[in-house]
Amino acid sequence: MADEQGANMNGHRIGAVCALALALVTSSAAIAAPASAEPGAWNPTIVVPAPSGPSAVGSTTLHLVDSERADPWKPDQRRELMVTVTYPAAHAENYPLAHYVSTEFATGATRDLAAALNLPIEVQGLLGLHSNAHSGAPVQSTAERSLPVVLFSPGAVVPRIFGTGEAEDLASRGYVVVSIDHTFDSQAVEFPGLRIVEGIAPPEESAQSAEWLRTALDARVADTEFVLDEITALADGHNPDVEQRALPNGLSQAVDPSRIGMFGHSLGGFTTAEAMARDPRIDAGVNLDGSLGFDDDLGLAATHGLDRPMLLMSSQQVADTGAFARSWKAFRDNTPGWTRELELTRAGHHSFTDLQTLIPPIAAEVAPEATGYYIGTIPPENAIPAVREYVAAAFDRFLRNRRADILDGADGRFPDVRYVR
Repeated sequence: MADEQGANMNGHRIGAVCALALALVTSSAAIAAPASAEPGAWNPTIVVPAPSGPSAVGSTTLHLVDSERADPWKPDQRRELMVTVTYPAAHAENYPLAHYVSTEFATGATRDLAAALNLPIEVQGLLGLHSNAHSGAPVQSTAERSLPVVLFSPGAVVPRIFGTGEAEDLASRGYVVVSIDHTFDSQAVEFPGLRIVEGIAPPEESAQSAEWLRTALDARVADTEFVLDEITALADGHNPDVEQRALPNGLSQAVDPSRIGMFGHSLGGFTTAEAMARDPRIDAGVNLDGSLGFDDDLGLAATHGLDRPMLLMSSQQVADTGAFARSWKAFRDNTPGWTRELELTRAGHHSFTDLQTLIPPIAAEVAPEATGYYIGTIPPENAIPAVREYVAAAFDRFLRNRRADILDGADGRFPDVRYVR
């Protein structure tokens, strides 16, 4: 697994996750491309399972700059971020499918690491791989302020793209999902103009690595608060994109900044809890396999608890190590608000990400040892629907006041989900 906090994974291992994943994507593109396709034909290969909700999905990206904050990694620069906004779309068939990642990002972000890992492939462009979202499609016609907003924060070093499947699924169910790349923490971020900003890798020395993680966490929480400000500005009719690129039609009118949720994976789960502890605008959260402290240094959410609901969901791989037991117990003991702890059995740390889909088809050919290490032994057809359903249930209950009985007891549809408490 690549548990950046409690399981003592070093920076090289975390970077390897990203390099391996992008290499796997590239290799699968070459395998999956139809041999009969004519040159120039639009025959996209979609790399993540289709969303389970009733709506088609659209997406756009925003370049955001916090003019009031120096970047913690580069103090001579203003803090800038890239986010992907995914939403329920109308007339989606008239708009092209979004690329899963651009050719520039795939080659620029993985070339050296892939070589260092001695992967038996050449890192190239993505050769037509797409997500399920239609780029720039208008927002599905809806009442004003009818779509709750959910933020997503990925694991340390991991680009936001590996949360694409979950973001698309929530969007298909009627949410606007804002996925954040945390610049200089993420392995690489692509900005407009094909500008690639490489990450600052965590040091291998333990004390310096701990300091890196604390800097990353503080930056992420501040990023979250800034993005919340930008969502409010968007709802007020402003275009927060630095280049003033056109927004999807209907987006500003549809978002409801009074109903905000957040979910995150690994360090992104810790980010979710800490952002909730510091910012009351976030109404509900989901922590996917994230510690709530750095060793004995527990975060605010663990030491003071939350007065708003938080779902905790771990992989069996992490649960068996006991790495999060202390911080999660402290959180539960100190939290007066609703909380629930679940375990996804047979799962690895990255079963909550798109790697659950990307690795299995070609792991035997490219990196046989990767399957169990990153995604356990749970089949994708078991893991992906379970994670999607429980994440959606939490936000349905607490942002939409809908029944979500699945949160209250074992559900026969998902035998791999164990209720811990």
